[in-house]
Amino acid sequence: MPSGGLWLTDMSFAQGSLITASELNSVNSGVSLSGTMSDSADWIQDWIGNSGIFYTHRPAGSLIMTAYFRCGWFGGGNFRVAKWVNGGWNEMVYSANYGWSTNTTAYVYSTGPGQYRAYSDTAFQFAAIPWSIYCGQTDCTTGKYLTVYDGFQSSINTLSGTSLTASICNSQRVGTLGTP
Repeated sequence: MPSGGLWLTDMSFAQGSLITASELNSVNSGVSLSGTMSDSADWIQDWIGNSGIFYTHRPAGSLIMTAYFRCGWFGGGNFRVAKWVNGGWNEMVYSANYGWSTNTTAYVYSTGPGQYRAYSDTAFQFAAIPWSIYCGQTDCTTGKYLTVYDGFQSSINTLSGTSLTASICNSQRVGTLGTP
């Protein structure tokens, strides 16, 4: 897995290929953003960027983030993922306080498409923390309209009038909505 940026599956769109719901779901199922927080770094939101805020189109119950936490006898920290609901970070999606001898992977699941924020509310003292975020819509359905979504760290909005190209289809930002 790459240390940062966008990751694409092997089943990518090419110019002239048919856009199907199953192919969109396949392309969109991979890691959208990833990186590694360095040893003894303080705040995970600084390493994710955008104050830890990301936008995902994953349906409820789908994996949206993983992070591997490891520390020895000293260290630890508190890891949180909240969702923006009713004008604030009012839905705590994941909350864990890790202490000494932590060796675990956090699996964070969606409560539906929206704006999320991954952050630490204490200064971390861990070994390097690899993290991955999953944003692409994986419940695309045949018979619905195609749409292009804004960037994973920009907004949850659709971008009407955006041309569909092989590149945009492979960016995990194409999905379906509504009914024809």
